[in-house]
Amino acid sequence: MKKPLVGNILFISAIIIICSGIMMFIYPYNKHIAAIHTTFGLVISLFIIIHINNNRKIILKYITGKLYNPITKYTSFAIIIGMLLWVGIIYLGFPYSDALYKVGNNIRNSMTGIKDVSNEYQIIYTKTDDKEYEIDFEFKKGDSYTNPLFAAWLEDSIGNYIETLYISASISASTFKNGYLKDKKWLPAILRRPEALPCWSHSRNIKAEDGLYVPLYPALDLDAVTGATPQNNFIIKTGSSLANVDNFRILFELNQSFDWNEYYAKNSFPTDSIYSGSGAVGQPSLVYSININKNDILKEHYFIMKPLGHGHHSGKNGYIDTNFDKISTALSIADRIIIAIHKKQK
Repeated sequence: MKKPLVGNILFISAIIIICSGIMMFIYPYNKHIAAIHTTFGLVISLFIIIHINNNRKIILKYITGKLYNPITKYTSFAIIIGMLLWVGIIYLGFPYSDALYKVGNNIRNSMTGIKDVSNEYQIIYTKTDDKEYEIDFEFKKGDSYTNPLFAAWLEDSIGNYIETLYISASISASTFKNGYLKDKKWLPAILRRPEALPCWSHSRNIKAEDGLYVPLYPALDLDAVTGATPQNNFIIKTGSSLANVDNFRILFELNQSFDWNEYYAKNSFPTDSIYSGSGAVGQPSLVYSININKNDILKEHYFIMKPLGHGHHSGKNGYIDTNFDKISTALSIADRIIIAIHKKQK
């Protein structure tokens, strides 16, 4: 086929591909635009093959760099390799690699009133290979999710603490990455946050040197079940031997700073040095729970956790208050929490 004809077809096809691509990026899905984009994508692919065949000698010289000076040659190779790496990064789903797609998706969703829901989950593994039962927490974040702190633990049927299943690293040793601001940079520091997860810390019932129940330094009983706060929906894979218990309760406590509301405002409780002193407490921690019998595990593997109550706003005790009247957005930090329990195969 004549080169001018192939060139014209490629040029027109490229314009159609660009225009339809922009329309697909900005506007809600339209099957006619999608059909145009797909059709001319195939057309341009076919004529690129013809174009390569017609100009194979000169293209080979471009690829091998024979027509370039050394600087242009290596720059060209670097650009080609960079583009291929970019394709691989997007395909493998590296963090933020799909940012441009999400921008377009948000624009399209805003036109149709659709709310984009991500089903992507981060998987967090704890060191529980020696445990008889695998316990997974599937946490789907809600509208108010903004890096909360978590604790999950096990109690017997009368409320005695058995063991921690998972704890946020910041609380496990009271060390926060954004501890204090110096020269416009946040630096790690030890901060005492007794109000963060008070129900868990009081249930664990181990006092630190300063008299608080929150761990001050890394503890041996928490080392294997400590992890970072996820940025997305997540699944925590932990476990327990469930030794000497037939009836037990699993609890999950979460707390998010700065989530003030009308009652738990920034200037509430002015005489409470912990709440008003940190200025970052907000609504108190929420506790979810599920009561399980070992025989239930044989019948079903999945259990939905329900809100049980909330902790003290400044962590003065481990009492779980079941009154939610003054709690608002904190109830939408979690959309759902589902537990899966399996006995490991030997």
